[in-house]
Amino acid sequence: MNIELINNHRYSKLVEYALANKTFSVKQACDASGLSEDEFSGAKYSLFMLKGEHECIDSADKVLSWRLKPEAYFSYVSYLEFKHSLITSHRAWWVACFSLLIAAASLLLVTAYSIFGNKIETLLN
Repeated sequence: MNIELINNHRYSKLVEYALANKTFSVKQACDASGLSEDEFSGAKYSLFMLKGEHECIDSADKVLSWRLKPEAYFSYVSYLEFKHSLITSHRAWWVACFSLLIAAASLLLVTAYSIFGNKIETLLN
């Protein structure tokens, strides 16, 4: 999976913005996340605990207090764990490749010594 696709997702940016800022306007959230106002209006039902003032926002510039739902927060934590696992597995893949390279080089050296080692020793003596 492409890590850049995960890092640049607009909904994850919205959750990050909401965690950093407890009060904000719809316009500020959309600017920070890259969502349109229509996308934000749909996402607010699954991400935020809504009060009456959140249902009918008359101006996108009106600053309101927003609270993430626990499900949204824990889903975001799961997302961070998944992102970390992708990075770790990529690092483990490179370590495994390097280990295989060292093992192959060691095998070549042992094989070369067993074939040519006796001949070199007799030439030197």
